[in-house]
Amino acid sequence: MLQWTESSSFQLFQVLRQSAVLLGAILLANSPLGAQLIGSFELYLFLGTSLSAFWVNGLIQAFLRVSASLDEIYRRRFLAGAYLVLLLFSGILALFMVFRGQALADLLGIPVLLPLLPLYALFLFLNGPAFILEHVLLVEKSSLVLRRYGVYQSLGYLAAIGLPAYAGMGLAELFGALVCWSLGKHILLWVLFFRDGWPVPDKRSTIHWLKVALPLVGYALIGGMHESFDNWLVNYRFAGDPGIFAVYRYGSRELPLSLVLSTALSTAMIPVLVQNTTDAYDLLRQRSVRLMHLLFPITILLLMSSEAWFTLLFSETFSPSIPLFNTLLLVVISRVVFPQSLMIALGQQKIMLWVSLAELLLNVVLSLSLVQLWGLQGIIAATLIAYLFEKLVYMGILYLKFGIKPGAYHNLQLWICYSLILLAVYAWRIS
Repeated sequence: MLQWTESSSFQLFQVLRQSAVLLGAILLANSPLGAQLIGSFELYLFLGTSLSAFWVNGLIQAFLRVSASLDEIYRRRFLAGAYLVLLLFSGILALFMVFRGQALADLLGIPVLLPLLPLYALFLFLNGPAFILEHVLLVEKSSLVLRRYGVYQSLGYLAAIGLPAYAGMGLAELFGALVCWSLGKHILLWVLFFRDGWPVPDKRSTIHWLKVALPLVGYALIGGMHESFDNWLVNYRFAGDPGIFAVYRYGSRELPLSLVLSTALSTAMIPVLVQNTTDAYDLLRQRSVRLMHLLFPITILLLMSSEAWFTLLFSETFSPSIPLFNTLLLVVISRVVFPQSLMIALGQQKIMLWVSLAELLLNVVLSLSLVQLWGLQGIIAATLIAYLFEKLVYMGILYLKFGIKPGAYHNLQLWICYSLILLAVYAWRIS
């Protein structure tokens, strides 16, 4: 019988959430909206993600690191302060989107967005702070509630996407449904943690959290610039064509299982490594081995069969996305290595900031070069190289600065073997 832990429950939550995102994309691709409106929807998401993902991710990672060392009473007070800070930042973002969003869209070469910007800004205001809920459940080891919440938020997202799209409505109604979905997540957060009264926010832990978060926000900002730059480059090179942008976005969707399980494991291991770094190395190694045995065979099967099922899911409109998707599958090589969790646990956020900056510069240079030779696939190839560069540099730092050999937390032989097999299959597929 499966024994659920907070780590496995968090992985399941992430699988459910990203599966819902994928199913939502499938629903849209087969809906009456058409490629142009779907492309417009993706452009909105691109703009919002570019402005919010970096600080949400940085603050959430710092939240895990700080809250893991607090007792229950102080953790609730810390949660109250963190939630208010997230609301404040989201409010600033929403106001910026309303008053300056169109100017930013013009700068990025995105077609006119103005009519729906206020509604989309309301969605961003509600959605950002709600991300804290699943991470609080992770820290408090509420495995059952976390799994149930994963089902709720996934079904809610699919309903918000699918019902307006298939009822003959437009993007306004779709964003309105997403606003209701985000509000529902807030209500659940209040019921679970603030139903007995609002705790007095702990000023000291909140300030400490923001100090810890600052380099992580910078790290996430630079990391998020990968996607933002790549999307901008596609938009710039192809004159803002929403159809081509939609083809790129659907082709550059990473295998959900790979992204979700690797991200969830990396996130869930941070509190463990903070509390017991030495003993946690073996646990990280064991779980990464288990992940490799799962993800590499699935990735190889998807790579060999993508032409048979991709258009069945996303329709013939997105058949040009298949080569892009096949190339992006190679990202699993870097996803199953987790030196970044150790770096965060050891408090090396400032070093991570500089490494991510070097990674971004490498991605920009390679993208500008490879797009000339390989088109959209060149942009994806540049991203893959940059991601692997970052992981290898972290592994080198951990060894040179802390004496932590890669073999202590990662099975190098198995990783190299699987990677070579995957690369051989990819070479065969494109030959």
